[in-house]
Amino acid sequence: MKTPRTIQAADRLGSLSEPVRLRVLLLLAAEELSVGEVAKVLQLPQSTVSRHLKVLAEAGWVGKRSVGTATLYWMEAGELDPGASALWEPVRASLEGSREVAEDRERLAAVLAERPADSQAYFGRIAGEWEDVRARPVR
Repeated sequence: MKTPRTIQAADRLGSLSEPVRLRVLLLLAAEELSVGEVAKVLQLPQSTVSRHLKVLAEAGWVGKRSVGTATLYWMEAGELDPGASALWEPVRASLEGSREVAEDRERLAAVLAERPADSQAYFGRIAGEWEDVRARPVR
């Protein structure tokens, strides 16, 4: 019979079994990102990214918080429990230097550079409605 500790270890290992999830973790270790931003960087559909993020969140690899209609995800390697940290470090180190990771980082920089423009465009679109938007309840 499996003990809770072996189940937890198996779940953690299973959650790292997809190469896409490893790329997601590297991104989230660098920056807090929305599902859409991760999808842009990895050049994958949002539904695919959401599925992978759900697995990572359930396994305790990533944290999430809601900001308006967006959900932001992050990975704080320093906050992982000792077992997860011991597993993550060699995995992370093995990924460094790969062409795919370098390309992801280049696209991440481009996505982050778009952030100020995105918020400026949003506020430009709603400027005439700002008082109404501000009066709406926050969910």
